[in-house]
Amino acid sequence: MTATQTKLTLNKQTRIAVLYGGLSSEREVSLTSGKGCHDALKRLGYENAVLVDVGHDIARKLVDEKIEVAYIALHGKYGEDGCIQGLLELMGVPYTGCRVAASALTMNKALTKSVLKDAGLPVIDSVVLKAGTVNGKAVRYRAELPGDGQTHQRGLQHRHEQGGQGRGPERGPHHGL
Repeated sequence: MTATQTKLTLNKQTRIAVLYGGLSSEREVSLTSGKGCHDALKRLGYENAVLVDVGHDIARKLVDEKIEVAYIALHGKYGEDGCIQGLLELMGVPYTGCRVAASALTMNKALTKSVLKDAGLPVIDSVVLKAGTVNGKAVRYRAELPGDGQTHQRGLQHRHEQGGQGRGPERGPHHGL
């Protein structure tokens, strides 16, 4: 349920928008995810499920299509960071996934780990590297370096250097480091 805390009952005629595509660097991943979600909804008999490519005119599209529910298949910025969730809440459109605050929090990996650790959940040790601090530092273990706002391998750099003489991320600064 969304922040409006309304209970929704779906039926096969419910107008469901599968929100996909979007404006982030993860657009291609989202196009694939969205098509898969839409195909599954159609197979399950949801006749009025439609694909809606998210752009700057998304609010108008949702109104024009008379959307009753949004199935979020967006990735990265504007899709998983609380932006689309906030818009949908303002419009009163129920949606799938996390609410605004949880969505925004989980896009910041370091902050998410801190909150989880404070809640008593086990988290793996990590180090936050910022641009300009990698050179000259020894890398002694495998590192996965997603930038904040990146949720798939497109923004992920793997490093495993022997002897602690790692070069650090080659593309990391372009992905939010």
